[in-house]
Formats: sequence, C-alpha cells, structure tokens
Amino acid sequence: MMLRLCTLTGALMAAVLLSGCGEPIFENAGSHNSLVEDQQACAVEVAKSPAALACRQNPAAHPDYQSLAFADMIDCTERKGWGTNSFPDRCNSTG
Repeated sequence: MMLRLCTLTGALMAAVLLSGCGEPIFENAGSHNSLVEDQQACAVEVAKSPAALACRQNPAAHPDYQSLAFADMIDCTERKGWGTNSFPDRCNSTG
C-alpha cells in the first residue's frame, strides 16, 4: 500500500509541477509523438528510476524526491525530442 501511495504521490506531484508555476514551454524539436504521449512515457520512466525506488522504500528519507522527479521529467521530455524554449515565471509576474 505504501509503495502505491508513494508512486501515486510522485506522479501527482510531477503533474502538478508541470502544470503550475514555472511550467516549461516545449516546442517540438523532432519528436514523432504528441507532447502528452511523450510526457506519459517519461512519467513511467521516472517512476522506475532508482530515486523513485528509494522513495518507495523509505519516503521520509527522500523529501526532495518531487523536485528531482520534476527535473527528470524535463530532461526525459527533452531527450524524446521536445525543446524547452523558456521557463515563464507566472508566480511572480506583475501583469
């Protein structure tokens, strides 16, 4: 049960972070898939990473897992053929 909770929590945090403040804007740089398809594949890949496995074994020992998962999602998405052209800072915008 704890394994499933950690997995779902990590996936949820990645989704929230990708849709929230500082969301990177991706442009297709050669991928044959849609951005959503590639991000879903990356979510599976990140969930199988050593960091995710360690978090599942001892969630309290890995409080920074969500930020690592966010960075891993961006790296994976870029490897799949999507380039980031900017990181808008919508949280601190004044206009």
